[in-house]
This record gives sequence, structure tokens and C-alpha cells, in this order.
Amino acid sequence: MDLYCRYGMLQKDIAALVNATEKTIGKWKEADNWELHRAAYTTTKDHELRRLYAQVADLNSAIEQQEPGRRYADSKQADILTKLASAIRAMETDAGVADTIDASIKLLEWLKVQKVNIQPLIDGKQSLHQLVTEQVDIYIKGLLK
Repeated sequence: MDLYCRYGMLQKDIAALVNATEKTIGKWKEADNWELHRAAYTTTKDHELRRLYAQVADLNSAIEQQEPGRRYADSKQADILTKLASAIRAMETDAGVADTIDASIKLLEWLKVQKVNIQPLIDGKQSLHQLVTEQVDIYIKGLLK
């Protein structure tokens, strides 16, 4: 499922890779609802925010193209702008499941390439919690630079 959902591979390519028929992959796809899972990966918060901002920009452009002295939103446009602003504010301040998954994946990918010294953990001088906390702290500080 990961190959289809996360990496966007085609069913025929997955079938060849796992030595199965396309029909079998299709059955798996249907049974496990791969399309829904793929949407969760591809419909990100950033994508939706860009879409909302584009709608605001389009609406503002339409308002600016009105004749001078009438370049203001009518009640319908003002209502739409208010609703778009509210949706944007909610999305920018809410960390959903998709954001948590995305952040976790990025952290795990970063950890894969780090040379973490686990000897203190093995020797019992450091707990797993301390080691992970230390690495997450390093990761976050790197993002903030």
C-alpha cells in the first residue's frame, strides 16, 4: 500500500515488483481503500492553504478590476472572504493527524542519516527517552536555523 499511496507507484509497477498480477493488486487496492489513504498523503495542509490563498487572491483581483470608486467587496464577496479567512486561520493554527504523520516521517527520515551514539543507552547511563529527546531537540534546532 505504501508504494501506491506514499510513492505514487502504478498498480502494474507494484504488481511486477511484488510478483503479483495487476488484478490481485486491484483487489488489494479496493479491499484496503488505497485511494483514501493516498488522498491523506497527497492532500496536505500546505496544499489546501495554497488553494485557499489562491481563492482569496482571485476574489481580490476581481474586486480590483471593478471601476474606480467601486473597488470594494459586495456583501456576497465579503461573506466569501470572511469564510475563506476563517478557514485559513483554522488550518494555520490546527495541527491535524496528517501534520503529525508528516512531521513524524520527516523526523524519522532525518534520524536514518544521523550517526547516533547509542553506547550510553546500552551501558545504562542514558534512558531511551533521554536519547530520543536529545535527538529531537537537535532536529528541531536544525529546522530553526
